[in-house]
Amino acid sequence: MHCSHCISLLYFIFIFKSANAFSYDINDGECKNTESLNELFHKTVKKDAVIFWTGYRKLEYYGDTIITCIKVINSWRDGTGGSSRIVKGGVGHYYVIIEMRSQFCRGFSFNIHIYAQNFKKYIR
Repeated sequence: MHCSHCISLLYFIFIFKSANAFSYDINDGECKNTESLNELFHKTVKKDAVIFWTGYRKLEYYGDTIITCIKVINSWRDGTGGSSRIVKGGVGHYYVIIEMRSQFCRGFSFNIHIYAQNFKKYIR
């Protein structure tokens, strides 16, 4: 294999892995009807643009209820916003760590919602 083929292959692998590592929005778990779920956490995470830089934020949530739905919604719908990914925990766990990155020289704004099943508590 020629050197140019190796470089092309490495470039393809890098782009493929980068595209799969982060996503524009996250909708993980049983999120079809969030009105029937108990919202455990909600936060808007923003990062302003920095010239010649890529913005980064990490959000950590720790609770005492098992997470059943995570929604990370990119507020910038014009394609200039950032991307996000779940690094650890998530659905089926009591915690989640989410990373968010901006595009080069751009900012981002994400609305993060974390839900659990709405269990009725019975008092005896």
